[in-house]
Amino acid sequence: ERCVEVGRSEAAIARLNVIHGAYNISDDDYLFTLTLFVVPAVQWVARWGWRPFTAKEADAIALAWSELGANMGMPAHRLPLDYAGYLQMFNEYTSPDSPHYRIRPSAAGAAVTRDSLETVYTWVPAAVVPLLRPALTWLIRGCLPSDVTAAIGLAPAGPTHRALISGFLHLRAFIIRHACLPRPSWWPYVVTSGKVLPSGARAAPCSRSYRATGYCIGSLGPAKFAAAPTSEAHPPTIHAANVAAWMARRDAHYGW
Repeated sequence: ERCVEVGRSEAAIARLNVIHGAYNISDDDYLFTLTLFVVPAVQWVARWGWRPFTAKEADAIALAWSELGANMGMPAHRLPLDYAGYLQMFNEYTSPDSPHYRIRPSAAGAAVTRDSLETVYTWVPAAVVPLLRPALTWLIRGCLPSDVTAAIGLAPAGPTHRALISGFLHLRAFIIRHACLPRPSWWPYVVTSGKVLPSGARAAPCSRSYRATGYCIGSLGPAKFAAAPTSEAHPPTIHAANVAAWMARRDAHYGW
């Protein structure tokens, strides 16, 4: 019924609202970003994963992200009710012929890409970084469309480059789909009863951009927001009316 549970997930959303509220972000930019968490993921799994998502699974992913969007203040009447709605919105934002086209080169986009890659490089020994840096950039360029690579400050890949990446991913997909069984219950990091349980010596699979010693949700984010922590015990619900409107639309659409 709810994708956002009372407690830590509400605290995380409150923290997101504090951080994003410091910037002048348009509804279209918010919604375009939301589509990027839904459509490319579903399409990637369909092409290269163990099996495609079912229609019901894809709709469930869409509903989860729409509820998050409602909690962040994105207009309830514009949030998609299913995966088809997200796909339509995604195509409007990514088609060069659309008046809502959002993929354009910018210094900020290039900076975010550089900083994101630098974060990845901290996950490996320093001696490996000189080898990883060109390899990862080469892989990203081969996976992304030309307009996206240009928008984030990377050179577009040529036909041979793309063919090599596509061939590798097709081979990986074939092996996964025909030689890999479902993960058994003893597999590391199997989700059980809503918690991720590590089964080895390594730390549980959380984002490596955060401290291994743990963190407080209310103080996450860029360093400049550290002086304005949010409460995990009583997070503010500043978009309650918007969330209620979204849930009413959802329930009416699905007859719940």
